[in-house]
Amino acid sequence: MNERKNNNQKKRILILAADPLGVGRLDQSDEVRRITDQIRGMQNFERPYIRLAVSKEHLIDALAESDPNIIHFLGHGYEDGGLFLRNPHTNMKEELSPEDLSAIFKYVAKKLDCVFLNACYTQEQADVIAEHVGCVVGFTGKVKDNVATCIAEGFYIGIKNGLNVEDAINAGKGQAIAKLSLEYPNLKKELEKPKIEPGKKKPSEVFFV
Repeated sequence: MNERKNNNQKKRILILAADPLGVGRLDQSDEVRRITDQIRGMQNFERPYIRLAVSKEHLIDALAESDPNIIHFLGHGYEDGGLFLRNPHTNMKEELSPEDLSAIFKYVAKKLDCVFLNACYTQEQADVIAEHVGCVVGFTGKVKDNVATCIAEGFYIGIKNGLNVEDAINAGKGQAIAKLSLEYPNLKKELEKPKIEPGKKKPSEVFFV
């Protein structure tokens, strides 16, 4: 049985963006715009919650306030298994470790069906978070900024059109290949990197419309 039985209640998405100084700059405004354009086209979704320049101290507040069904993180992961957030006092990077992620999602993730970590090196983080939520999308290595944005847009187009999480991420990959393969000839091989980590639910059974 899939998750469509609960879709009469409006869904919520929390978009978290962190682009600290000292790490490669990202065009986060474009990705946020593309995602919100798709979400606003869904009658069963509330207006997106958006938190920019997110820090450790603001992360839990954002999670508790929004109580989301989907979290979309755009920013930077690092190879040791954490995420880079933005220190509110220095604007430099601050590390959110796998242990931090586990503790936060264990106690705050009340009804999370999906977490999309749209950042490099986020497979280990996905493994940790998946212990507490429905399912998690992460990347096993590096991903180019415009490729990640294109995948995200295609993912939410898929969600809007009734696809489950597994099929929606494949739709996002397909969109990226269609739009960017001339610019990046090896893109199809590189797009083996987005992985879906099943948690409490099978990705093929998680729907939002």
